[in-house]
Amino acid sequence: MASLFTNEQLPASSEQAIREFNEKYLAVISAAPPSSWAERFRMPVGSPRTTFPISLISTKFRETKEESSRFKTMTEKDFDLKVVEFDAGYEAEALSLTTNSFAYRNWSRAPEKFRIGESRHVARQLATLLEAGGTELSPWDGIAFFSAASHLANPSDSSLGTFGNFEAAGTAPTIANIQAQATLMRAVKDENGDKLGV
Repeated sequence: MASLFTNEQLPASSEQAIREFNEKYLAVISAAPPSSWAERFRMPVGSPRTTFPISLISTKFRETKEESSRFKTMTEKDFDLKVVEFDAGYEAEALSLTTNSFAYRNWSRAPEKFRIGESRHVARQLATLLEAGGTELSPWDGIAFFSAASHLANPSDSSLGTFGNFEAAGTAPTIANIQAQATLMRAVKDENGDKLGV
């Protein structure tokens, strides 16, 4: 017959309490709701410093006017991202976990708090990066990440034109304004200087 006393249902040792905590944490992670807007920007990396290549190769066909065809130098650049570790933790007295139902209940809620805290942390870090977009330089062309009209379509060939990805004047979210923004987004240029059509 099951015990009716709460204190008899508490873990008998700190090892058992930690095991239950780990099991609940894994259960919460595996049953997590669909990712928020920030989750899609997370990416696992294999080392504390990761190098991302940027291809500046433009491949635009032009009329052949001589037998030797046309050739362009392949240009590439890269940028490094350094990993910074963040952590959080909870501390509880083993005696409280095994004798106090309120302490144990709080300990049992900690795994869910970790998951929520991690999601909020990622969203906060991304929001900080976006807010600094007007001053932080883009690795693509060394210009502020958000720039009204001065991003180079291809940093290795300035003759291919520029594009903007920032509009300082705020507009009301009407259908007409959203359509206008979508039209402007389609005008962003690819590395050949043609409309990207995003």
